Amino acid sequence: MASEYRNSLFQLLFKNETITGVASTATFPDNWQYIGLHSTINLPDPIYGWVPVYGIGANARPDNARSWAVMQYGKQEFSGSFANMILVTGHVLPFILGQENATDGGTYIQHDIREALTLPTFTLDGRFYNVDRTYPDLIRRWMGCKVDVAHIFCDQRGYLSLSLEKIVALDMAHNVSAVASTDSQRRYLKWDLSLTEVTPLDYPFSGERDPYLFSGGEIQLLDGGSLNSPSGNLTIRNISRFSVVISHNLTPKYYDTRSNTDSTQTPYEYLEGRREYAVSITADIMGQDVYKWLVAQGRQGVEKTGYGIRAIFTKRPSILANNYLEIRIPGDTNTHTWNTINSVTPVAGEETANYHPGAFAISAPHSVTEDARLRVNIEFNAPSLSFLIRDKWGAYLN
Repeated sequence: MASEYRNSLFQLLFKNETITGVASTATFPDNWQYIGLHSTINLPDPIYGWVPVYGIGANARPDNARSWAVMQYGKQEFSGSFANMILVTGHVLPFILGQENATDGGTYIQHDIREALTLPTFTLDGRFYNVDRTYPDLIRRWMGCKVDVAHIFCDQRGYLSLSLEKIVALDMAHNVSAVASTDSQRRYLKWDLSLTEVTPLDYPFSGERDPYLFSGGEIQLLDGGSLNSPSGNLTIRNISRFSVVISHNLTPKYYDTRSNTDSTQTPYEYLEGRREYAVSITADIMGQDVYKWLVAQGRQGVEKTGYGIRAIFTKRPSILANNYLEIRIPGDTNTHTWNTINSVTPVAGEETANYHPGAFAISAPHSVTEDARLRVNIEFNAPSLSFLIRDKWGAYLN
């Protein structure tokens, strides 16, 4: 059989960085982690922003006068995406929100993952293992990675899933020897000392690495005030899909303070922009409660508080005790939890620590479709989010 690289022999691991943009020195692969069960990965290989110049001069050829005359070096970026991964641990979640606080509960470790002004960075290692070992593994490593857009969702397929719809990196390294080691202008170093071939990490997905189940969960909507819910708090049982999209609007910055001794134009940093949360719940509706929640928001002249939303996902019954993941909206803070919602009132000082609004419903159309039951998709705009996870793992950011 001819030697080849196969997707089924690809391994993707990550580890948090102590210094932004400097590859983690943790023992590889033993102290690194899988992101989740994946099948489709667009790795953040280089994207070259070549700049064609249509100048007039010696390169302007009469027989090809409408084509570019010369190509100039432009900006370089690293961008990729990981789609539809089954989430089996919470290790990647601090990189989606910003920070983690791990506490020992005796029979479990509790991970409180909350927002931070800046996102932590991680090193990503991807390698194709050669089938018959007749030529080297293809190894690539990206440094200074951040998650720009993440999509967490669960539907009738049964598992809590995660798509990192956009990740970015500051730099990369590889083990491809075709790049001449004496070439002073080569961009990406051949890392002879670090990117060595190792045995793939034995990582059985069972027990603590089982997926979180949709059927074993629960989603609650909490009334934030008299405006929102004439019928009180609501637990929706007939849910067929739950979705949260988290966007950080990262912007690459190319400052002149970077020492580009190799004549490149890679980003100096990725700066966090406005954080956005889009929440969607699809459910079969059995009564009028959801519609009451929707139309009550149209009333004017009273306090606006929004709704608290809590989604709980558990693992299979044999490891159910103290092994679950909660998504909390609004996010927990040092002074508030998701179910202590405060209103927005037009008075001075409302922007203080006491301000803790919930999510606001944008739409919930009760339309007629071909489905047997009335199915409604409720869209929310949320101000904040946090995760609470209990499992047997130590601190994710260690």
